[in-house]
Amino acid sequence: MATRPDDDRQLNSTTDHDPVWEAFLNAPLDDEPFTEEDELAIKEANEDFAAGRVITHKELKRRLGL
Repeated sequence: MATRPDDDRQLNSTTDHDPVWEAFLNAPLDDEPFTEEDELAIKEANEDFAAGRVITHKELKRRLGL
């Protein structure tokens, strides 16, 4: 099994299997170019975060009725 970032538990490679992590490890590299639109979207997201224009996961679930 491929290595994964340290978390607060140890994996037993004979019994633990994380299919999501394995999918990330085996995913092809993103070969799409990084556009000015991408850069602007990231900048806007960072500005929103810095200004506190965020909601918690719990609040999002509440708003979506989940």
